[in-house]
Amino acid sequence: MHCVPQKKHLYAPAYLVLALALTFLHVHLVNAQDCNGNGILDVCDIDCSAFSVCDQPGCGMSQDCNGNGIPDECDPLIAFSDERTISTSCDEAFSVFSADLDGDGDADVVSASLRDDKIAWFENTDGLGSFGAEQIITTAADGANSVFVADLDGDGDADVLSASLWDDTIAWYENTDGLGSFGSQRVITNIADGAIDVFAADLDGDQDNDVISASREDDTIAWYENMDGLGTFGTSHVISTNADYVLAIHIADLDGDNDNDIISASAVDGVIGWFENLDGLGTFGNRQIINPGGAGGTTTVYAADLDGDGDMDVLSSSGSINGIILWYENIDGEGNFNSIQAIASNIDGLWSVIAEDLDNDNDVDVLYADKRRDRIAWFENVDGLASFGPEQVISSSAEGAVAVFTADPDGDGDIDVFSASSRSDKIAWYENMTNDCNANTIPDECEPDADDDGIPDDCDLPCGSLQLGDVDGSGTVNLADVGTFATAVLDPTSLTGDPLCAADINQDDNVNGADIQDFVNLVLAP
Repeated sequence: MHCVPQKKHLYAPAYLVLALALTFLHVHLVNAQDCNGNGILDVCDIDCSAFSVCDQPGCGMSQDCNGNGIPDECDPLIAFSDERTISTSCDEAFSVFSADLDGDGDADVVSASLRDDKIAWFENTDGLGSFGAEQIITTAADGANSVFVADLDGDGDADVLSASLWDDTIAWYENTDGLGSFGSQRVITNIADGAIDVFAADLDGDQDNDVISASREDDTIAWYENMDGLGTFGTSHVISTNADYVLAIHIADLDGDNDNDIISASAVDGVIGWFENLDGLGTFGNRQIINPGGAGGTTTVYAADLDGDGDMDVLSSSGSINGIILWYENIDGEGNFNSIQAIASNIDGLWSVIAEDLDNDNDVDVLYADKRRDRIAWFENVDGLASFGPEQVISSSAEGAVAVFTADPDGDGDIDVFSASSRSDKIAWYENMTNDCNANTIPDECEPDADDDGIPDDCDLPCGSLQLGDVDGSGTVNLADVGTFATAVLDPTSLTGDPLCAADINQDDNVNGADIQDFVNLVLAP
C-alpha cells in the first residue's frame, strides 16, 4: 500500500525526479511498519503521512487524538525518562532506599556505599524530584552494603538502619528532630560476620519495629528485639545458621496468620527458604524450602501478591551466568509452594529484583537491576495473574547496577524508579512517564478533563487539591464560600480549574442550580 504525495509540477528536471523517487523509497522503507496489524502502514494510518500530505480517502483508518503521528492503539503509554542523576559521590554505591526523612511529605533518598563506608541522604527539595546535595549520616559503616528506613524509637519520624560488611555491624541512626538531622551510630550488633542485609518489622507483636539481619560469612539470619519501643535493642535471637552464604532477606506474612515471617536467599546452596513465626512473638521454626535448591547464585528474594489471589507469593533472582527471575506461587495462602515459574532467563548480571505496580493497573509488575549489562528493566504483569510480558528496558547506562527501588518523588501519583550503580558511584532516578493513568489504553491527554488540570477526570481527585464546596480555597467549607459559589452558579465562566470543579458539587461537569442544595448541605455540615 502506498500514500502518494500530491503532484506539484507536471514536469521537473530528471535529477529532481530521481531525488524525489529515492526520498520516497527511503521514507517508505524506514516507515514500512504496521504496528497495529491492520494491513495499513503506520505512515498511512494516521491523519497525515510523513510527507505532510493528508491521506487519500480510505487510506487512514486509525485515530491520532494527541496528534503525535502515532496511531492511538500503537502509542506507547508506559515509558520512563532518561537517567536523572542524584549523586555520583557514593564510592561503589550498593543500596538505595526512599522515604520521607525531613517530614515534609515527599520522598527523599538514602544510600549506602561500600568503598567509602558511607550512609548518606539527599533531600527532595521541591517535592518534584529535585534533589539537594549529599548529607552524610555516617562514614563509620565499614563496607556499607545495605540501608533501610523505619521508625525505631516510636517518635513518628524516619530513622535509618545499616548493614556493613567488613566490620560485621548492624547499626541505626536516630532522626533527632524529624527534619533529617541524624545522631551518631548506635550499634545493635558487631558480630554479624559479613553483615549483608538488614530489615525492620514488628516480629513479636508489640507494635514496635524490631531488626532482622543476614550475615553471609556465618550463614546466619538473626533478629534483635526492640525492648522498649525506643530503640533499645536486645541480644541476637538466632533464627538460622544454615543459610549457606545468605545474601538477602525479606519479611512478609506467608501463612496468613497476621504475623511476620522471614524469607531468605542463600547463594551457595541456591535455596529460597522461609521461617514461620510460630507464635507471633518471634519464635521461628526451621527453614522451609520454597525452591528445591540448585538455582545457583541466588541474590535476592522478595514477597508480593503476583497472581492477585490475596496471598503473598515469592520472587527470586539468580545471578549465575544464566541469571533467572523465578516466582513461586503460594498455592493455599498458608505458605505451601509447589509451583515454580520463570519470568525471564539468561540475564547475565542479574543482581536484584523487586515487585511494584509500575503501570497503574492495580497488579504487581517485576523490575530488576543487572550489574553486568548496566541495566534497569521491568516486566509487565499483563493480566494480573502473573503472566508477564517481554522485557522493557528503563536504562542501559546504570554502570554496575546492583540495586533498584521504587517511590513517587515527583508527587504525580505514579511510581518512579531509583537505582544504585556500583561502577559509576551513582544514585539516580527515572521518572515514570506513563500516559494512561486509568489503564484504559487511551492517552491521558485524550481523556475528559473537566477542571483542565492535565489529569483525566477518572484519575483526578474530586477537585484536585480542593474539596467539594471549598470554592475560595480556604481549606474549609463555610459561609465565606457562599458568595463565590453563587457567582459561579450565575456565571460558570467566573471560575476555572480546581475552584470550578469544587463548585460542581454533584460532579456532573456543570455548575448550576442542581448543585445548590448539595452546597447548602456542605456548608451546614461540612
